[in-house]
Amino acid sequence: MIFGCVLPPQVEIGSGTKLWHSGLGIVLHPGTKIGRNCNIYNFVVIGGGHDGPGGPPVSITVGNHVNICAGARVLCSTRSLTIGSGATIAANAVVTEDVPENVVVGGVPGKIIKVKKTKKI
Repeated sequence: MIFGCVLPPQVEIGSGTKLWHSGLGIVLHPGTKIGRNCNIYNFVVIGGGHDGPGGPPVSITVGNHVNICAGARVLCSTRSLTIGSGATIAANAVVTEDVPENVVVGGVPGKIIKVKKTKKI
């Protein structure tokens, strides 16, 4: 435990990613990979099914530039779950399925509530 945060050494976190509020209450599953420049707020859980002895490994991938707001839950009940780059998970949302890029997901269970406009370069 570091600052009330469960952060196993197997978790991969990209550069520029911030665990806000000193990581207060954040719980990350060992099979989690978080991209670059993400924002993860207090009391977020990114977790999976049981991958104890004999169980299948669980993989949760969070893309780049993802915002996961306070109290959100990203729960994987299968072998893998992906949050697309540029997505936002609203406060207290419960996500149990893959999330495409550049959308806002909210509610219980989590549903797409907005598609973000992307900037053309």
